Amino acid sequence: MERWAADAPAGFRYAVKLGAFGSHRMKLRDATGWLPNHLDRVRRLGPALGPNLVQLPGRWRADVGRLREFLDVAAGLAPEQRWAVELRHPDWLRTEVYDALAGHDAALVLHDLLPGLPWEPTASWVYCRFHGPAAVEAPYRGRYGRRRLAVAARPLRAWLDEGRDVFAYFNNDEAAHAVHDAATLRRLLTAV
Repeated sequence: MERWAADAPAGFRYAVKLGAFGSHRMKLRDATGWLPNHLDRVRRLGPALGPNLVQLPGRWRADVGRLREFLDVAAGLAPEQRWAVELRHPDWLRTEVYDALAGHDAALVLHDLLPGLPWEPTASWVYCRFHGPAAVEAPYRGRYGRRRLAVAARPLRAWLDEGRDVFAYFNNDEAAHAVHDAATLRRLLTAV
């Protein structure tokens, strides 16, 4: 982590992903026992530390109480940290979940792997993941291209104009499509 911090260009931010122990094995339970270890590591990034991604297991059905408990612990241990939660099971798509996230300024990860996921931020900042243009049927493959990304760029640009930080990541790594799509989105968002 310290080497990554030293190698980061000025203004660069790393997004870090919570380990599977906390998100998948513990399913966020008893965060006071394991979250300090995660925080000790990521804080070594210093000013290069960006948001923390919490990707929930695809088969885990909603447990709003456990999510709130985790967010309470995270806020108590690291009030300076940003948390983004990626829902993978449709049972999580409910108002109580969005309210729990909003109450902690935690971002609902806007992504394309879960049909029905609202494209609405729950935080004062935005976190997006693009998993491929046909993510449900063929995740991590294919190229979005300019036309598809222009659709996503409109709300992202509006949120930037509101003064929100927007973090957008591409996970369609096959054939280096992620790199090309990220460059395309950047051009769309920075065009005058």
